Amino acid sequence: MQTKARKAVMTSEREVWQKVGGEWRPLYGGIETSGLSIEYHRFSSPREVAWHESFHPETLEVCLNLEGRGVLENLSGTRVLMPRMVAFYIPDTEGLRATRQAGEEHCFLTVEITRAYLQELLGTDSRLQPWLENFLSDEVSSKVSAELEPMPPALQRTFDEWLHPPVAKPAQDCWFRARVLDLAALFFFAPEEDAEFFCSRQKKVAHERMEKVKQALEADPAEPPRVEEIARQIGCSASYLSRIFSAEAGMTIPQYLRQLRLEKAAGLLRAGTHNVTEAAFEVGYNSLSHFSKAFWEMYGCCPGLYPQGMAVFHAGRGARSANAQVNAVRITRPMHIKP
Repeated sequence: MQTKARKAVMTSEREVWQKVGGEWRPLYGGIETSGLSIEYHRFSSPREVAWHESFHPETLEVCLNLEGRGVLENLSGTRVLMPRMVAFYIPDTEGLRATRQAGEEHCFLTVEITRAYLQELLGTDSRLQPWLENFLSDEVSSKVSAELEPMPPALQRTFDEWLHPPVAKPAQDCWFRARVLDLAALFFFAPEEDAEFFCSRQKKVAHERMEKVKQALEADPAEPPRVEEIARQIGCSASYLSRIFSAEAGMTIPQYLRQLRLEKAAGLLRAGTHNVTEAAFEVGYNSLSHFSKAFWEMYGCCPGLYPQGMAVFHAGRGARSANAQVNAVRITRPMHIKP
């Protein structure tokens, strides 16, 4: 019976990715047989891909995202998965929907883990991340259906090893299980309040500096201070500040500034206090065409239609058509940004 169930699930998932094209390769295990499944994906699609159609209920899915952008959304909010980031999401919560951006090269690994597998692996350790504790206790919070973290450089460098394990075939079962333990050690445990391990101080300082950059930009996104000025105030070089910001935030400073401006503009449009031209100038755009193009790239619709698109999202989420309603709430992040 387990074999038949696994074949049914694998066939269903295979059908999802066959419609997309490109490469989909199961690397290890199976949800029904072992509670752990590792898969590789590489594709480019001219249309937005309904990524959530491949998700499994009662699982935690970890995505090691090397290339391409993904969007994870539910009624509580939207999270954008950028390249070189790691996402953790629980398909059951509040109708989690996920899409992959059209016209981009996507390359990522997914590690799908059942609740039972994680309970056996981790037990009921109270030092786990709160969102994971909720999942293991079957008390999934709809507000934490997706978590994002920058992908550590060491994990990026070993990405190809998942496709070609550097061990003999009889040892690959141990090798893949060890990689899952590595992920658990990196991301699943909450940091101890009073302990600072090797490099923890540097990471803490880098995070604090990233937050200071965000605060400086958020204070006045229309006329933000130059990176050199922020770096001088913080006490480091502009190049170093840019580098640690990208590593911590998963995007460059100009990308974050554009995201900030467009999110503020979207808020003004939703509130009905500004028309499109007024919103564009309010957030620092001097060209309406540049603003409209950037808004389209981020939200998937022109700024004049955005408020109506949000109304469709909140009023009729379950009855969206395959075209207008999905596009009305699509949120993406551009790769190259001119503030």
